[in-house]
Amino acid sequence: MNKKKRNKNKTNKIKNLEDDIDNNNQLINTDTTNNKTTYIFLISLKKIIIFCFKASGIYIMWICLHYFASQLYIKFCTPTTIIGFLLSPFLTSTPHCQALRWIIYNGGIIINNMWVILATWVCANIFVLNTNTPSST
Repeated sequence: MNKKKRNKNKTNKIKNLEDDIDNNNQLINTDTTNNKTTYIFLISLKKIIIFCFKASGIYIMWICLHYFASQLYIKFCTPTTIIGFLLSPFLTSTPHCQALRWIIYNGGIIINNMWVILATWVCANIFVLNTNTPSST
């Protein structure tokens, strides 16, 4: 009687192990699918970030140039002292002050154009007309 019980227990254990192996294989396959999906998502996200950085890189450069040129113009071309006030007519015609003014002026125009382009893109992508709906006439 004990031998029969032991054999039954062994066969039950073997069946349980086989079931566990099948369940683990299903989990491994599901986990692999999730990893592939995550990997594809991360690659797509990386491509989007690189594209956005490349597209906005020139504007970021102009924003930085405009900011630093404004700070440098104040420091080198319009000092805040009485002597700076007296020297400013002479300093404004120097080449470095003219270059800084050019960067400030053109940087401002480019930054304004950037906002117009961004607003146009947002309007074009958010406010899309649905032409498939039947008209009620």
